[in-house]
Amino acid sequence: MLFWNRTQRNGMEGDPARGPLAGRLAVAEPHEKLLGAYRAGDIDSIVEKAHREIQTAVRDYVAQTGTLVNLHTEEELREHLQDFYAQYSVLGVEVVTRQFEDWYFFHELRWTVEARKGPAAGRVFSYHTAEFAEVTVAGLLTAHIGHGTDQIEVG
Repeated sequence: MLFWNRTQRNGMEGDPARGPLAGRLAVAEPHEKLLGAYRAGDIDSIVEKAHREIQTAVRDYVAQTGTLVNLHTEEELREHLQDFYAQYSVLGVEVVTRQFEDWYFFHELRWTVEARKGPAAGRVFSYHTAEFAEVTVAGLLTAHIGHGTDQIEVG
């Protein structure tokens, strides 16, 4: 079981004209931009959406250890993303499910990637990730934690 206590006093308020879900809808905007950056392999945009001291623990698909990779700064995040996108071309990122509150998002994503190098070069794989990310009132990710399934070859 994973429990995450709210660490911020305030969440994103959003446009009051959007009603009581304004904060959730405000978090949806940086989430959509993040997904677009994942799909495009836009490392600069991904890092730009991260707090400079972002705390990250996600499954390590770069070294294929099956364990979590722990990152503690935007520089470490950038290096990890550079390694990931050097190893894979992202063919697709589909949203399986997502939940927004005014201070976090949760999503399950289905990734489809093509290996760029090594013995798997040219082969296409798919896997799912389930991740939680805390979002500041400025729309930056301060924490990002999750895991994922083993890759399976497709196509």
